[in-house]
Amino acid sequence: MSDWYPMAVQFMSCVLEGYCLSLLCRNFLSPKTGEGFFREALAGLIWFLVRMAGSYVECGINGTALAVKSLFYWGILFLFCVLYYQGKTVYKLFTAAMFLSLREMAFFAAYSLMGVGTWCMDMLVHVFEKGWVGEGQFLTAVSGIANVSLFCESFTYGLLLYFGILFLIKIMPGGCGKKEGRELLFCMLPAEASLLVGFILRMLMFFTEEGEPKILYQKYPVLYGIVPVVSLVLYASVLFNTWLYQKVCEQKEQEREQEILRNQIVQMQGAMQEMERLYDGIRGVRHDMKNQMLALKGILPKSGESGEELKGFISDMYRSVEQLDYGLHTGNSVCDVVIGSKFAFAKKHVSPVCLNADNFLVDTSWGVRAYDLGIMLNNGLDNAIEAVERMRKAWPKKEAYITVKSYARSGMVFIEIENSFSGSVKFEKGNPLPLSSKEGEGHGMGLRNIRNCAGKYGGAVDCIVQGEKFILSIMMRRKANAQHF
Repeated sequence: MSDWYPMAVQFMSCVLEGYCLSLLCRNFLSPKTGEGFFREALAGLIWFLVRMAGSYVECGINGTALAVKSLFYWGILFLFCVLYYQGKTVYKLFTAAMFLSLREMAFFAAYSLMGVGTWCMDMLVHVFEKGWVGEGQFLTAVSGIANVSLFCESFTYGLLLYFGILFLIKIMPGGCGKKEGRELLFCMLPAEASLLVGFILRMLMFFTEEGEPKILYQKYPVLYGIVPVVSLVLYASVLFNTWLYQKVCEQKEQEREQEILRNQIVQMQGAMQEMERLYDGIRGVRHDMKNQMLALKGILPKSGESGEELKGFISDMYRSVEQLDYGLHTGNSVCDVVIGSKFAFAKKHVSPVCLNADNFLVDTSWGVRAYDLGIMLNNGLDNAIEAVERMRKAWPKKEAYITVKSYARSGMVFIEIENSFSGSVKFEKGNPLPLSSKEGEGHGMGLRNIRNCAGKYGGAVDCIVQGEKFILSIMMRRKANAQHF
């Protein structure tokens, strides 16, 4: 066999391992030095250099030396991840363990293909001993079989490692996220078992019998079938256990979000019923007081000069009563209160700001419950106010505005909340809703609550970014003649 061929195969294997490692680390970890292609690819480069350097260290037929060499590779990777990447140590150990376990099991699953090459070699030797082929043909065939065996082994190893890493990234798109450390340690058990099996196999791979060095496969040929099966089972268990763990985490997150949403809805229903009652009462009192003060103003001129002071007092009272009216008449008292209170909050915290809800009108034919409208407006306006506040901090002289409007088309009802913002928003791949800028438990619940409410009416939510303008568009199916208010 030519010397360059195994060296070229070894080089390509090291390149593939480095690429797979950098791919995994880029999706699971963040460098302490910041983002960037070179910084994110550094793990793969370091692994490639270490592996290439290790390939020149001859271990011969010493199984202990092979095992120690593997421990050296593992230690270098664990140490690099701990020192170079940010976050909890358990996240770094998890990422490194996933890569190493998939690598080990892919290697031993593919290495057993060498048994086919060994069987072909034995058949060729038998043919040569019978004198059926010449020496030149025999040497050429031996070289060809060795080359093909090495290629098949390396190709199978590369496929298993690459697609295992891709599957791991797919089932955990957010990486370790904010997962519990103890849960990740439990999830790592199949990976730890895989590493242990790989270490033991390397220790026992070579031995001496009657002064002659042998390979474990030669003494127990059945291992050509057992080892790949065990390796593939462990390989699959690493991926399946991670997938199962991710599903459990997603289920827990959904249950937590649903519980928060249920509590919010219950609280919102009670608050809105109270708001409706108070708002109706305030409107009635305001109407009566205005009529009474107008009557008093008509009587005051008859009181002479002494009535001037009383007249001024009543005028002040009249202005105070006028302030009880938000100036909004949307057709729904809950919407009047929610929009009015949010606009009042915006005026106080983001001044000056242009607020407009003149084109927001509610029709009873929509068939949308009042508390659902309240939840959508409440969460949507909260997000708009927060965006305007951040824009005002970044650009103090920039015009700030929030506009709310509604319209119906082709049997659908549209509610749009438009606001100015800083122009910076991040979207998660495959998700039309932007990522929240807030941190902490329950962050990002606002848009999900809006989406859930819209979903009750066969609708959806869309977020549109146009330069420095952000539009939250809520679409719902119109239910004619429905009585939900």
